[in-house]
Amino acid sequence: MTFTPPPCKDCTGRSVGCHSGCPAWKDWKAQEDQKHAQMDDYLREEKVFQAIHAERDKKITRRLMRRC
Repeated sequence: MTFTPPPCKDCTGRSVGCHSGCPAWKDWKAQEDQKHAQMDDYLREEKVFQAIHAERDKKITRRLMRRC
């Protein structure tokens, strides 16, 4: 995920509270929210994957320790 600077960085019409009426800001914010949602989904899947592998590794270790 790469950072995309907000559209108001070089905007000449910047003022306090201007985000509520700016279509460029709304589009940028929607894209950023979508990126964050995708990253959250990926991290959730990765956590499940890691948990499965950790459990498998524990079982293998227990089995090997019984043989010793």
